[in-house]
Amino acid sequence: MRLLLSRPLFATLIMSLLSPSLAFLATPSLRLPMQARATAALRTTATPRRFRAATLRTPAVMMSTKEASPSLERFNALREKLATSNLDAFLVLSGDAHNSEMPAASDKRLKAISGFSGSAGSALIAAEGVDLALEDAPGGGLVVTDGRYTIQAAQELDSSAWGIRITGTGAPSMPGYVASALGTGSKRVGVDAATLPLQALSDLEKALGDHKLIPIPTSENPLDVVWEGRPAPPMAPAYVHAEEYAGSSVADKVGTLRKDMEDAGAGAYVASDLMEVCWLLNIRGADVDNTPVCMSFAVVTRDEVRLYVERSKVEGGEVEAHLAASGVTVHDYHDVYGDVKTLAGEGLKFWLDPGTSSVATKQAAGDAALVKASPIAVPKARKNTKEMEGMQKAHVRDGAAMARTLSWLEAAVEGGEEVWELDLCAKTESLRAQDPKFKMLSFDTISASGPNGAITHYRACEESNRRLCPEELFLMDSGAQYLDGTTDVTRTMSFMKDPPREHIESCTAVLKGHILLASASFPPGTTGYQLDVLARAPLWKLGMDYAHGTGHGVGASLGVHEGPFSISPRPGNMTPLEEGMISSIEPGYYVADQYGIRIENLVRVVEEEFPGKMHKKVLRFEPLTLIPWQRRLIDVSMLNNEEIDYINNYHSRVWDEVSPLLQGEGDEKALAWLKANTAPLAA
Repeated sequence: MRLLLSRPLFATLIMSLLSPSLAFLATPSLRLPMQARATAALRTTATPRRFRAATLRTPAVMMSTKEASPSLERFNALREKLATSNLDAFLVLSGDAHNSEMPAASDKRLKAISGFSGSAGSALIAAEGVDLALEDAPGGGLVVTDGRYTIQAAQELDSSAWGIRITGTGAPSMPGYVASALGTGSKRVGVDAATLPLQALSDLEKALGDHKLIPIPTSENPLDVVWEGRPAPPMAPAYVHAEEYAGSSVADKVGTLRKDMEDAGAGAYVASDLMEVCWLLNIRGADVDNTPVCMSFAVVTRDEVRLYVERSKVEGGEVEAHLAASGVTVHDYHDVYGDVKTLAGEGLKFWLDPGTSSVATKQAAGDAALVKASPIAVPKARKNTKEMEGMQKAHVRDGAAMARTLSWLEAAVEGGEEVWELDLCAKTESLRAQDPKFKMLSFDTISASGPNGAITHYRACEESNRRLCPEELFLMDSGAQYLDGTTDVTRTMSFMKDPPREHIESCTAVLKGHILLASASFPPGTTGYQLDVLARAPLWKLGMDYAHGTGHGVGASLGVHEGPFSISPRPGNMTPLEEGMISSIEPGYYVADQYGIRIENLVRVVEEEFPGKMHKKVLRFEPLTLIPWQRRLIDVSMLNNEEIDYINNYHSRVWDEVSPLLQGEGDEKALAWLKANTAPLAA
């Protein structure tokens, strides 16, 4: 999936911008200068459909020659607004009041002010009459993002208004770039307190030095004042996540939370993260693209459970009855800060998670608040029996849908049909949507042909849409949200009967890395940081590597990115893996302007007992994803016997579990494809 934000995911994302030492997690393998990389992204061997001649210019020139966009008009209006305020500049972050990785359209302030649509970034806007100390930002704007979005930022940002800075290993952090842009003297920088995570506040204040950061209420956000045509807040109705899928009642979850609160000396906990709220209360929604959540907060005290939400989303019918039966009272969404302040004034000590709680929440809770990692994150990540059963069933059905997709794709391209990247996006969604339990995609499908595959966060659009060619590798990263589970899988394919040797060797090396990690056993207490090297070791032997993390947690019919652990070379996350957690394993290899390879399965952490041994219990991974690896990209001579056995055992399981779902009329080609691609490898 989008690489790689293992949450409290947006907290990880923000920190990759705040600290260059953490940015390795989110940095793609491309190392070209910005203009060269942007031009390379537009250069194709297969002419994109409706490809415009204008896109052959560098993105900066192309963007500056356009008529004023709505975002540019807002930018100029905001600069004028700031000139009449007591602020010299304003900082816009890409999150919302819940620190969501992908906010609703009404909260996409970074995109609204700049036109930049990446999920990671910040924008500094100087007031009219205030110059930034940057030669390439004469228009008074600066966007800071990470290396995954170098190309995208150059394409989307108007060079007459914006300078661009990229964080990464050896580069300054976002606060560092902001401080440099502000220059000398003392300037007042405003920021919406509701969008600023607690753990980001101190980094910004330290970097800004003599400059003063001014967290302001959302009601006074100057961007919102000039944002004409702002989309309405999402109003999708919530629905009950049945206990047959949740596996645990609201009462049981709240009881565990209250025990943790008592142990920590806290009288209340504020759940700001949307996935935490929905998991705790066994509800789901459709307020955010690709994630079945409902815009809400939850406040849990020793004797109350409050849900702060737009009332129309939960009133009437099953949801209202479920909440009432669970002892949950419903309150207006916008009352949360005032109520927290009132309860704190009555002596309640609030527990706030630094990664997902905002400065606005801390201001309401007061100085006595306990700032400590969420007590919900680990229980949510450790799937119970019912949640795991649902995930397994969802992956079997998802495997059948993908067999239909990939068998059609292979036959179509090899048969000379005209198939484009966007066609694949539509095809995989339509086939998954035939499942009665399908709710939505779990992220926007990455359908990347040839050089587009080397862009880790590539998104096909009308301008970049490429026809799939037999001589090029094709990378597809996709997933779905079902009532009973969440999927995320990446496969790399060749449409040549005899692919180039380089493609085969590179893909086999990535597969070896995947297998080495996926087949590992490790003692309790082991972290993803300790395991990450296993996926890279086979690549290192060939001088290869990939500049992104290896694994992220995945929710059960929740976010496709979930914390609190990750598998990456980043030492900052020392949360150990535990039984019941679900992770992706997705090593890759990318060659700029040529191709990208990534192999991703979701796996669950299972426990084995060894009585009388030094380690009485040992953890290992078991695959959830059930989709074969393309045989023509595997060089058996590069594999040892254990790796061959792993592949054969995996493919045997794929056949046994998925083939029964492909026995109906119209599935003959998918079944034949599955059989061919799961046949045993010979040593």
